[in-house]
Amino acid sequence: MSEDDLLLAYLADKMAQCEKEDAVTYSYFLDSRQRVVAEQFCLNHNRNQFLLWGGYEDAERVVCFFLPWYLMSEDFYGQVETDSPFALLQVKPKGGVMLSHRDYLGALMGLGIKREMVGDILVFAEGANIIVFRKLLPYLETNYEKAGRASLVIREIPFSDIVMQRQQRETVQLTAASLRLDVLAAATFHLSRSMTTEAISRGQVFINGQLCQKPEKNLQPGDKIVVRGKGKAILKEIGGRTRKDKISVTIEKYL
Repeated sequence: MSEDDLLLAYLADKMAQCEKEDAVTYSYFLDSRQRVVAEQFCLNHNRNQFLLWGGYEDAERVVCFFLPWYLMSEDFYGQVETDSPFALLQVKPKGGVMLSHRDYLGALMGLGIKREMVGDILVFAEGANIIVFRKLLPYLETNYEKAGRASLVIREIPFSDIVMQRQQRETVQLTAASLRLDVLAAATFHLSRSMTTEAISRGQVFINGQLCQKPEKNLQPGDKIVVRGKGKAILKEIGGRTRKDKISVTIEKYL
């Protein structure tokens, strides 16, 4: 079975469990591509009572919640914000050491934690916010002691604090020949056009959380571009033409 076939079978089991027990069920954390598969699965099954949520608005990694017949997504949304199966960790390296996303994730993997059990890892100058399933919290509080070359201090914080510690962004000005996805993605992430086209064809590029395999698609202000393994950015503004007849654009890149 392919990776997508396994995911679809897993989602079908969770949906059937929800309907049998008349209770909320949910998946593991899904990446951007898996999120598209899950959303399409629900729509194909006329499943309107589901929610994709990763702990905060605009989360990249989300969990698919299946809701019983008596619970509307609008009602559950308020509940899951305050009473979810997630915990938010504030992780700070001792001695002011700067660590990367790879450092934090690698240390978790070294403890035997599967990637599907971990949501977004938001890295800041002084540390990181890490979203995990709450059932992992006791284990991590005892064992998540080091990442990279630094010892760690970790504690749980309320999700309301994540608003104050959102992922840092950088605003950059670019010029591009057109507003096509392949052109803007290449310029934004410093890739060649051939590398960008290959990433698009492999299903590694998303616009507003949706898989996009059309390199010729024109982007609009507000569109979020994600290239797996390279980063994410938002097209903020489209300006005028330069003397060389290129389009001036403002991009906000996630650091």
